[in-house]
Amino acid sequence: MKHIVFLVRQSEFQRKATTGLESLAKGLAGHGFKVSVISGGHEPSEIKSDIDYYFCGQKEKLYQGYKPILKEIIRKKNIDVLIGRYTSLVEVNSLIDKRILCIASQGSIERTFLKRFSKNKRSSSIIGAINFEKELKKTRNIVDGIVGISEKVLESSLSTFQLPTSIGSVIHRGVNHHFFTPNAIKENLRSFRVLFVGNVIPSKGVEELIIALKNTKCNFPIDLHLIGPISEEYKAKLLSLAHSPKTNIVLAIPGPFKMDQLLKEYQQANLFVFPSHSEGLGKAMLEAMSCGLPVIASNLAPIREVITHEKNGLLFETRNIKDLTQKLNSAINSGGLRKRISKEARLTVSTNFSIYKEIDNWIQYIHGFH
Repeated sequence: MKHIVFLVRQSEFQRKATTGLESLAKGLAGHGFKVSVISGGHEPSEIKSDIDYYFCGQKEKLYQGYKPILKEIIRKKNIDVLIGRYTSLVEVNSLIDKRILCIASQGSIERTFLKRFSKNKRSSSIIGAINFEKELKKTRNIVDGIVGISEKVLESSLSTFQLPTSIGSVIHRGVNHHFFTPNAIKENLRSFRVLFVGNVIPSKGVEELIIALKNTKCNFPIDLHLIGPISEEYKAKLLSLAHSPKTNIVLAIPGPFKMDQLLKEYQQANLFVFPSHSEGLGKAMLEAMSCGLPVIASNLAPIREVITHEKNGLLFETRNIKDLTQKLNSAINSGGLRKRISKEARLTVSTNFSIYKEIDNWIQYIHGFH
């Protein structure tokens, strides 16, 4: 039985939602692999999982937490495969030898050196950032393969970390289309419900969405639900933005939901909008499509790997409020359009973006090294 260890920044216990890597870990555990996860954060009071979890007790400076835990696991057990983001593998590169298959799994567009330096909280000086960049280069010697969840993610990772294209592969992220299913009996709502799911932050385009909805031509109230983590300061800003005596928008920002609650949100919505400025692929978008929701999304390269405009969704020019408003008007005022793209959206996910296909592709990928 192969033993696979995953490195994650935050587990589902901190995020209150399953991460892409953890979904993969659970899937591999169900196919005869021994799976362990090393995560940032403190251990929760209760864990119900077939996976062995280890917590380094830190939210930041995870490079000080991963290493001793992984070192102890290596000492006690035989690790066959180590999977994590490239920058996470940097933290433990000194522990990895050729007996361990080392795979970088990339879920987002990688930043350039200067952007990483500005965001890198552990680098209090430019010297610290340069040293970290040196460790990035050292990690090239221990990485056997790098997997991107989309073509654009892989391209940016190979370029940023200066890795050979020969070790790169794309395995699209998948969702459980047997769980994320359409509601057989759609509620006859007196209002039109628009849904967004994800981190509710400026770069997700939620402000543009609110403004665009205020500009739409609709004869009935619009309920906008923003589901996901959000700061109190930003929540207040969005509520203020949506509030207007001339608008018919009712904004709800309940925070993150558990899976069962999230499923109900998808099933009760009429339209899903994904106006992100940058995206690796869009797990929430895939979940919405799996639930048969019509989707309007930013015209980003990774999203075009999933959505064909006017076939299984609608695309608008990123950050363009006027274009988003036009697409909203089209979707809100045409039940026929929504019905047609909803059917194709569900078919797209069940055929090409299911978690089962993702897991099968990963199993074949891992076995391909032996």
